[in-house]
Amino acid sequence: MDSSTRRAWSVRALQLLASIAVLVTLAQSADTDRVWEMLTQGMPAWLVGALLLKAASIVLHEVRLWHALPAPRPSLLAVIRIGLIAGTLNLALPARAGDLSALALLRRDCGVSVGTAGAAVGLVAFLEMAVFAVFLLGALVIGAGRWELLLGAAAHARALKLTTLGTLAAAAGAVVIVALARRLKSTPQAAAPGPVTLLREGLSAAASALSTARWLGAHLAMTAAQVALMLAAAAALFPMLRLPVPLPGLAAAGMMAGASVAGVVLPPGFGAGPAAVSVVLLAPLGITETGALAYAAGFWLLGSLPTVLLGLPALWWRDGDRLRS
Repeated sequence: MDSSTRRAWSVRALQLLASIAVLVTLAQSADTDRVWEMLTQGMPAWLVGALLLKAASIVLHEVRLWHALPAPRPSLLAVIRIGLIAGTLNLALPARAGDLSALALLRRDCGVSVGTAGAAVGLVAFLEMAVFAVFLLGALVIGAGRWELLLGAAAHARALKLTTLGTLAAAAGAVVIVALARRLKSTPQAAAPGPVTLLREGLSAAASALSTARWLGAHLAMTAAQVALMLAAAAALFPMLRLPVPLPGLAAAGMMAGASVAGVVLPPGFGAGPAAVSVVLLAPLGITETGALAYAAGFWLLGSLPTVLLGLPALWWRDGDRLRS
């Protein structure tokens, strides 16, 4: 085992230990029997609906990945399969490191260059964050009065300011990508493949997509639909657990944003990040730590079960096709 492999396994072990420590700490101050009772005696129709909504959002995410590739595009089924495999790996790897496997699989299975694949994966994530920020900003504005009462005017103003800055930063990022791609087009081409060539190729592909109104409009519509499905799925957990949360859509958006940030350090598959975020986020809304942990467990199930149920068959079908070829 080389040094890089040992280092990777050491990081995974530390992340696992940190996740266990977080979960144990939270469980000590909560009624775990009541958590289990809330989960097992929840409203199953809401849970089934949430799982179906989440599964639909996952598939739509992979359709967006296919749409982000330049024409002529590879098989839609092949790209969906690759995206589902990468999503499954993201459960165990922090910072969405499973997306790196998508680059390799797109190159190996579909003949897409690394630069072009990287641009597609990056665009999908970038536009998803931008649209999510717009959703969050709209929710903060629409529910301003109620959130000021719950969180206080100062906290609401800070959240509104941060979300606005994030939305503006996303728009500025798109402008920078287009401008940088045009700049690179005017410079001499590299003689051999290398980092500069990959950067040029990726930026050119991203800029070409962002500067095409028809492509951008269609992709933003799909992204908005995907984000709406994700939020609806997360919000459905509140009535499923009988948690009286005001503005459940905004609470679900905050949970998703916090869990994404926590996932940079703690892999989402371990569940510690969502548990900590849930306790911190739902306390100002009048939800006890027991209720927050029950929601975190449901959120973890929502993020894991549809992904695994879709990803494992995709991996099996890919390996079967590879062995038969």
